[in-house]
Amino acid sequence: MHIVIIGAGFAGTALAVALLTRGGGDVGVTLVSRSGAPGQGPAYGIGTPCLKLDRSVREMSVRADQPHHLVEWLFRRRFHIGAIYRPDSYIPRELYGQYLEETLASAAALSSAAFRLVRSDVTAVQPDRVGYRIELGSGETLAAGQVALATGLTRRRPRAASGRPIVTAFAPGALAQMDERDPVLIVGTGPSMADQVLLLNAAGHQGPITAISRHGLAPLAHQPVAGEAKPPPGLRPATGLLPMVRMVRDAVADAAGNGEDWRPVIDGTALSVPTLWQSLSAAEKLRALRHLRPFWKSHRHRIPPEAGAVIDACRASGRLRILAGTITAMEVANSRIDVTVRPRGSHETRRASFARVILCPGPARTIAALPLLGGMMEAGMIRPGPARLGVDIAADATALAPDGARNEGLFAVGGLSVGALYETIPEAMRQQCARVAGTMLERIKSDAASWQRPELAAGTRPAGPAE
Repeated sequence: MHIVIIGAGFAGTALAVALLTRGGGDVGVTLVSRSGAPGQGPAYGIGTPCLKLDRSVREMSVRADQPHHLVEWLFRRRFHIGAIYRPDSYIPRELYGQYLEETLASAAALSSAAFRLVRSDVTAVQPDRVGYRIELGSGETLAAGQVALATGLTRRRPRAASGRPIVTAFAPGALAQMDERDPVLIVGTGPSMADQVLLLNAAGHQGPITAISRHGLAPLAHQPVAGEAKPPPGLRPATGLLPMVRMVRDAVADAAGNGEDWRPVIDGTALSVPTLWQSLSAAEKLRALRHLRPFWKSHRHRIPPEAGAVIDACRASGRLRILAGTITAMEVANSRIDVTVRPRGSHETRRASFARVILCPGPARTIAALPLLGGMMEAGMIRPGPARLGVDIAADATALAPDGARNEGLFAVGGLSVGALYETIPEAMRQQCARVAGTMLERIKSDAASWQRPELAAGTRPAGPAE
């Protein structure tokens, strides 16, 4: 049976590796990647050593069956890499992209399953009588018995922006043709803002930087040596949103009172977030998103210690200012951008002029904003997850139709599970991908067995696999 995985980031690669490791000669796996190689998309494909993973080496193995796989891979390649990384190190993202690519290539070489890597966009996924039909931007059409959506909610990488005054973060040429003293505005204050400050520094920029978002919350940094996760005592489902929040706050306060760091408490809470999230009512989930999400993101989605030190130094020197407010107008005049801002809690506005504005839009808030997933939603194949986050899935990651019916053989994994789980940490994603791989392979065995039942009349067949 032919399995098609759409998306070659962390989740897509983890699923492909799991299928190739466990699949036999009756399995064919096609991985469709817009960039043409795993780990070369927006997350890990930016070739600069100053941008590092936001999680330590010990957390980022792509193999569920080998949690220390990345640690061992780095040790074996220490002379080639020219550096020794410990389990608590934060490695360059481009190096992690190489790890994903090599791990997939090794799994494919050792597997008896057939494997193909296709470089293309996917324009549509449609059901047919034997499974699914996948239409590629190249014009090719793939037939599959099972499909896994692993695109995440990341927007398409922006086009080249060389010389433009208003650019999107990570667009090729976004920081080109700038004077080292030019004032810069960054719209957004999350981890991508920190990335842009690091990239500006690497490009020799020394001018003032202003970053703005509604809450003005900058991402906090990891400690150089992480403490062991420490869940708040008594934290469990079915207690309601407000009691949960109080328990976490009390645990943080107790840690501070004991001279301990707050990060292990947040990390311990994160381990329970999928279960806690699922226990909330629809109204409580919306309330959590409205009031808690910005604060959770700044504390949970932390940046590497080295990046945190750079941000702290830039703020201490006055070069980087982070504002809470809303942009009400933006006008381009004579290669400068005049920006009008209303600070949070104020009715007055302020104006300032910048040579470059960098937009950091973050992940899409809804699947309707993404061409492939939006098209599948309009076609009645999938629906948004709880609180309209990600794709709605069953417990086994099968994608659900608008009426709640299961799309057998269609799965959504990784970041697309955010509505069902909310917290999609690497360990949870690779375990999810391992389970989905097992489900897919079991379906292949079941279909093969149904074709071989001796009680079937000669010349008749039940509904069978795609190929």
